[in-house]
Amino acid sequence: MGSPRISFGPLTHAVWGMFALTLFSGIFLLVYYLPGFSQAFSSVQRVNDQVPFGWMVRRIHGSGGIFLLFLFLLHLLRTFASGDYKTRPGSVWAFEVLLLLGAVGMNFSGAFLPLSQAAFWGTASALSSLSTFPWVGQGVAEFLRGGKELGGGALLRFLGLHIG
Repeated sequence: MGSPRISFGPLTHAVWGMFALTLFSGIFLLVYYLPGFSQAFSSVQRVNDQVPFGWMVRRIHGSGGIFLLFLFLLHLLRTFASGDYKTRPGSVWAFEVLLLLGAVGMNFSGAFLPLSQAAFWGTASALSSLSTFPWVGQGVAEFLRGGKELGGGALLRFLGLHIG
């Protein structure tokens, strides 16, 4: 009996294509991004207003991350619905679930980086909700904040989580 067949269909190709687009647009944005608490918002505004096609690359990066998350979810649902997870080693299924969770984390951490009012208060609200989870929520929220308050330490942590 041979090894299980892993197919790379159109959905897998779409995931890889969107990943590449998001990765390269992120590298472009990282060239212009200044991760200081007083500089982050102005550096994002400079990309939007002064860098040729910077606004478009930023939109592609943000939308691409969300679309990549959607494609990961579709891929997992297809794998589950077709029963492919039964013919593959369990580690492949677990890896796909970890990829989905990683994509959620990257989208969450990237949402804070522009440091706009919506980004700041949305992240503050999400971390406040996270802190209500039993046992680990408070500790994880304080780690991500870099202390009791959301500040410059959090920006560097979120940047590290986003690109790491």
